[in-house]
Amino acid sequence: MEHPLGMPDVYADPDIHGGQPVVESGVPIYLILDMLAQGFPRDEMRDDYDVTEEHIRVALRFAAEYVKRAGSSVEHAHV
Repeated sequence: MEHPLGMPDVYADPDIHGGQPVVESGVPIYLILDMLAQGFPRDEMRDDYDVTEEHIRVALRFAAEYVKRAGSSVEHAHV
């Protein structure tokens, strides 16, 4: 099992969610970020997906590190 971006709290395994980065409980990072972006209540995230406050912090740190490392290589999209 790998640790994407060298983050020890994030895991990636081709046999788990197709290799998508996940937190230790197996919930994909993208799902946590998507739920936050959609305004899911945190208690619902906890009850339905076992997402803890620490999982949320890990997902946000991962997203920030990913964007930071992408830097200028990311194409700027017109919205």
